[in-house]
Amino acid sequence: MSSTALEKFPIIRAPLTGDKIRNIFASLKEKYLEKVGILERSREERKVLQVIDKVFQIVSSTYLKKPLKKEREELKVFVVKTNRKFAEKSYEAYPSIVNENGMTKDQAIEYLEKSPIKGEYDVEFKRLIINLQQIKEIHKDDKKAQEACLIVTTIHETLHHLGDFGENYNGYGLSWLNEGTAEFIALMIAQEIYSLEFRNFMCNEYRESMKALVDLALVVGEEVLTLAFFNKSFYPIEDKLKRTGFSENDIKELLRLGAESTKSEEANKLFRDYLIKIRRRKKEKETS
Repeated sequence: MSSTALEKFPIIRAPLTGDKIRNIFASLKEKYLEKVGILERSREERKVLQVIDKVFQIVSSTYLKKPLKKEREELKVFVVKTNRKFAEKSYEAYPSIVNENGMTKDQAIEYLEKSPIKGEYDVEFKRLIINLQQIKEIHKDDKKAQEACLIVTTIHETLHHLGDFGENYNGYGLSWLNEGTAEFIALMIAQEIYSLEFRNFMCNEYRESMKALVDLALVVGEEVLTLAFFNKSFYPIEDKLKRTGFSENDIKELLRLGAESTKSEEANKLFRDYLIKIRRRKKEKETS
C-alpha cells in the first residue's frame, strides 16, 4: 500500500500498541453488539412501537382532534421477555406493596412473578410494560394468536395512557369502566388497522367487562362513551343518563353495582341484570 493510500486511513497512521489494538477491537465489538441489540431489540419490540404510533395517530385524528406529541414523548415503553423481568419492572412503580403487605423487595418481586399479566400501564410514571413470556404462554405454539394478542394488548395499554375515568367517581370504583372501555376501543381500532391479524385474536379476560360496556353503550351511545373516556371524565355519561330520564339514585346504583361486579360472578350477574333493566327503561321511554 502506498503512502498516499495510508493517508486515507488516519486510524492506522500512528504505531499501534497492544493496548490500542485491544481498545479498538473493544470499541468495534461494543458498536457491533449495539447494532445487533437494536436488531434483536426484537421484532416484537419494533411491532409494539409501531402499534403505539398508530394508536396515537388514530386517537389524535379521530377522537381528540388535536396533536398528541407531548403525550407520546411522555410515554415510556418497556418490552420484557420474561415474567421475572416484568415483575422487576412492575415493582419499580409499586414499591408500596412492600409496606402494605410486610414483604421484602425480593418477596414482592416473587409475588408479582407468580401472578404475571400480559401488560400494564402505570399512571404515575407513564410507563407501558409488555410481557412477552405471558403472551406466549397463553397461546403456546400459536404464533398468529400471539401476534394478535401482542397487538391488542399494546393498543389496550396505550389507551390507558390517553384516556381514563380515574380510580373512582363519588366514592365508587371504576376499574370495570376503565378496563372495559379500553378493551372496547382497542378491539375497534384493532379491527380497523390490523384486520388480518385480528382474525386470530382469542383472548377473553375482559369478556364480562365488555358485555357490560356494550349494554352501557347501547344506553348512552358509543360516541358519549368514547368522548368521556378520552376526556378522562365520567360526567358525559352521567349527563347523558340524566337527560335520558335516570335519577341520581339510578346512577348511584349503576356505579355501586359496577364497582361490586369485579368481585364475583354473582355480583357481575347482578350488574348485567341492572344494565339490561335500564336498557329496557330507555327503550320504553323512547317508544312512549
